[in-house]
Formats: sequence, structure tokens, C-alpha cells
Amino acid sequence: MRRFAETNHRIHAFIATLLPHRADADDVFQKTSVILWRKFGEFDPATDFVAWACRVAQLEVHNFHRVERRRPVVFDDALISQLAEERMTVEPRLLLRREALQFCLEKLPADNRRLVEKCYAEHGNIHQAAQLLGQSVHTLYKKLSRIRKSLRECVERQLVEEGER
Repeated sequence: MRRFAETNHRIHAFIATLLPHRADADDVFQKTSVILWRKFGEFDPATDFVAWACRVAQLEVHNFHRVERRRPVVFDDALISQLAEERMTVEPRLLLRREALQFCLEKLPADNRRLVEKCYAEHGNIHQAAQLLGQSVHTLYKKLSRIRKSLRECVERQLVEEGER
């Protein structure tokens, strides 16, 4: 349970890479979660949990496409396999970048961090944030542009310092 809780966002991101519609990715993630729970006894603790979980997720994506034949299939099985392999190859770098971004977000001044959270939270958007803050959308775009630049530079510095660029 702990391993899943620590990595479920990575597994969901993997699925989202393979399915173009968020609702479909969410559905497949839910099914994958249930299967992972049921099959956890088959997992070898000496191996990489995320790799195992993503392989299960990949099979669920294939099943999703077989079941959803009434929709036009955007990706065939060969492409899904290729995308899955590529995603697993870049996963370690993505994890390092996410960790660097989290570090950099924590270093932001509190008001900038709150602005980022308001604009990029799961259901937030810039227009809503502008209304809540009593500022123009244009002003927020400018502020966010400066903040994003600052975050990008910070992440790049972090990766260089860690030797992971």
C-alpha cells in the first residue's frame, strides 16, 4: 500500500501518456489500481514496483482499446508498446525533474507559490485566479511568465548541481 501511495501519480502519468483522453486515463488508472491490489502477491519486492505497475497498466490500456472498439482507436497496440517503452526509459529523468521542481516551488516567495497553486491546481485556471485576486488576466499572465522562467532556471540549476542534466 505504501509503495502504491508513493508512486500512484507516476503510474497515472504513465497511463495518461498512452491515452489521449483524461477521463479514459482516469478509468484505466482505477482498473489498474484494483488489479495491482489483487495481484500484489505476484510482485517481487526485489524488483522495481513502478516498472511492474506500469507493465500492468500497459496491459490494461491494451484491454481498454479492445473493449472500446466503438470509438476510433487512436493508437494501435504496437504504438502503445513503443510509447510505454519510451515512457519507462525517460521516467527516471522525469522523476528527478519533478523533485527539482518541488524543491524550487518550495523556495518561491509565499505569494508567488500561492499564485501558482491557484492557477495550476487540479481545477484552477488563470481566469478564475484573476477574478479571485481582483487582477487582470493579462497581469497574471505576466506574473506567471516571470515565475515560470524563475522555476525553469532553478530546476536547470538543481539538475546541474545533481549532475543529472
